[in-house]
Amino acid sequence: MKCLHQKLGAACLAAILFGGVGCQEPQKEQSNIRAIRDAKPTHLGTNEPKEISLPPQKEESNIVRVNKFFSSVPWLNFDSDGSGSIDGFKCTVYLEGPHSVKGVFGTGTIVVSMYRLDSDRSGREFATEVYSWTLPREEAFVYRAREATMFGWGYGLRLQWGKKVDVGGRKVAVLIKYIRDDGRVVSSTRQVLRVPLTGHDALAFSRGEAEQSKSVKPVLKPGPRQPGATRQPKSPN
Repeated sequence: MKCLHQKLGAACLAAILFGGVGCQEPQKEQSNIRAIRDAKPTHLGTNEPKEISLPPQKEESNIVRVNKFFSSVPWLNFDSDGSGSIDGFKCTVYLEGPHSVKGVFGTGTIVVSMYRLDSDRSGREFATEVYSWTLPREEAFVYRAREATMFGWGYGLRLQWGKKVDVGGRKVAVLIKYIRDDGRVVSSTRQVLRVPLTGHDALAFSRGEAEQSKSVKPVLKPGPRQPGATRQPKSPN
């Protein structure tokens, strides 16, 4: 019997030295196999935290260009009187510095001017300023975007004009200027819009214009016939 115990001990020792698993516990062995079988592959970069874009620490004083963007329905109704009358608009402004086309935050003053467009008897268009917003750095600060877009850091403006301004149903032009600290003025291109009477009119006009653009097909009118020209007979095919 003693000899048998010595042989079993020697066999277990050999299994341990040479990588055998004959003397491992069955439950522990099964758990190891299950862990290896259920292991999932890990792809580098998939579990990395999303990079958060932080606002620039330094403001730019050398602004060289002003870019603006209007949505298809930029109109706002600030008064909650139930009339739905339009008394403002929204747009996004990007100030461009000398080193990048991405928008930055400036140290100067943003001036937004709205003009009513009319025509004289000869059909020539002329503009009359009806309202203006002046936003120094401190007042423009509240309009700064919290996240950058593909265009950089911008200002999300929401502007209301005075109650005495009557531009419902009229054509207007919006011009955005930036006054630098050195006094130089940088202007955007003008944005021409037609102000609807109410918010419902704005949505109806936007939807109707989209549907009309899809349904209307171009009409081809025949050109004038040349003298002596004859009409070609149709092919039998």
